[in-house]
Amino acid sequence: MTSSLQELAREVAVTGGQLAAEAFRDRPRTAASVTEKDGHFDIVTEADARVERVVVDRILSGAPSSRVLGEEGGWYGEGELTWLIDPIDGTSNFASGLPIFATSVAALRGTEPLAAAVHEPVLGATFHTAGDELLVDGVPFRWPEQSLATREVEILTNAPYERSGLPDSILDSCRTVLDSFRAVRRLGACTLHLAYVAAGWAAATYEYEFHPWDVAAGLQLAAASGCTIVAWDAAGQVLGDPVGNPMDVDRVLVTAPGLDSSHIDWIHPA
Repeated sequence: MTSSLQELAREVAVTGGQLAAEAFRDRPRTAASVTEKDGHFDIVTEADARVERVVVDRILSGAPSSRVLGEEGGWYGEGELTWLIDPIDGTSNFASGLPIFATSVAALRGTEPLAAAVHEPVLGATFHTAGDELLVDGVPFRWPEQSLATREVEILTNAPYERSGLPDSILDSCRTVLDSFRAVRRLGACTLHLAYVAAGWAAATYEYEFHPWDVAAGLQLAAASGCTIVAWDAAGQVLGDPVGNPMDVDRVLVTAPGLDSSHIDWIHPA
């Protein structure tokens, strides 16, 4: 059953991503449909809801005993399987014309991770679990055991987040991160940050201020490729099983297994 769910996750992520790419190419319609959800930095487009509806319908058709949590519409269906989906992660990029966005799909039974897939349609890249492996465009990948220093690698992070009046504590931590890594990249899509580290395209990502659908698939991908995952709940306590409990994850650090980042003063939410 797990293999069929993993294939379903891959199929619906690719389908959703392809629909998003079609909407991305229709620039006038996309630009005209932008509305704010929670301020100017949190937007949604007509395509987000349209892609979500198609993805949800495909999941419920392929796995009827499911309940699905989508970013735009909340809960759909009922059943023993839980799916978390982000129809278009990186909506601000998508709406602005930046080709950095993806569709993300993850399935769990209770706290048991079952399937995960992320499809980045403009690049044409698909990251998904197959058995206990991570496949990147159909090719298995697992991080090798090696020692890495932070100054040798890039970190992907969206922190600190857009807002007015950023406190000095956050800016000070941001300076530490900037000084500690070879480069800091801010792609605007938490899902892709996790997928890229899982795939070995970057060695670290650190995030906070996200929703479960932003990290559910990426955490499974990272675990499948041998990454080190450290996650904290809203009270600042380290979680024992973040991959199986994405709803409880409030902050997360995912790194290559041999990367020593213990000296970093990570950016904390205000």
